[in-house]
Amino acid sequence: MGMALRDIYGESLVKYAGLNDRVVVLDADLSNSSKTCMMAAAYPERAFDVGIAESNMAAMGAGFACSGFIPFVNTFATLASSMCALSAKALIGYSGLNVRIVGSNNGLGGGYDGATHHAIEDINVMRGIPGMLVMSPSDGIMLDWMVKMLVEDYKGPALNAIPITLYLPVLSLPARILHLIQEKTLKLEKQSSFRKERMRLSLP
Repeated sequence: MGMALRDIYGESLVKYAGLNDRVVVLDADLSNSSKTCMMAAAYPERAFDVGIAESNMAAMGAGFACSGFIPFVNTFATLASSMCALSAKALIGYSGLNVRIVGSNNGLGGGYDGATHHAIEDINVMRGIPGMLVMSPSDGIMLDWMVKMLVEDYKGPALNAIPITLYLPVLSLPARILHLIQEKTLKLEKQSSFRKERMRLSLP
């Protein structure tokens, strides 16, 4: 069974925070969802739950960065690009601070939480902030590397938009399932070709 990317994120935070005591984590009453609860369990003195106050949390992240820390500011992606946007622009982006904003459940990952939790603008909003590095991992290996890079190497503000999907390497899928995927893909390709040909023949 594959792991959810947010679980891999939580494990990566703990792993790299263990190598760098300047890493701190801020969360807005979502630590069980974002999996920063793993960091809170391992390093409680470096984990801060600010409650439902996302804009203030981003501003606190800016303060931590000004004090030499590497803050990971965590919330749902839709809130990262709305409630955190002013602080991200005026405090973090403008000053080029080493704040890492992590938005979970990006895109339509909010699912049954409803339209208010569907982040259809998160990457677009953050790309508009000068100097903001915007990333979204495709799998767990890339996500672990992103956390490592944000802790060890990268200087400047960054957004990491994490999907809610499971990480299941393709190579680990049983041969039977791979065969079914290939069959379905071929079927869809044939249907697509048929539709295109029918459309071509129907044109005057």
